[in-house]
Amino acid sequence: MARPLLANVNLVKLFKQGINRPDNPCTHCNRCPVRTATSPLGCYDISRFASQEEMEAQIMEWSASSDERLAQEGSVYPGKTMASAPSSIDFPIK
Repeated sequence: MARPLLANVNLVKLFKQGINRPDNPCTHCNRCPVRTATSPLGCYDISRFASQEEMEAQIMEWSASSDERLAQEGSVYPGKTMASAPSSIDFPIK
């Protein structure tokens, strides 16, 4: 489910409006998991965009808005830094 949400960040909103398929759906190309390991989070399938510039603009807009939202709202874990936030998997230190 993550790839379609990267391709269409408003996917849940579209579903709530009764739209079962976005105009420009995820192509399941798997570029996003590879690229987002070292690059901003977003869809990197150039075939979904009119140009490279349009793709980059969407990625940077989404990434910037996420950063701005975090700055305004503060940490996901109030009073804690990301370093002290709980992990979904805790490995014992030996």
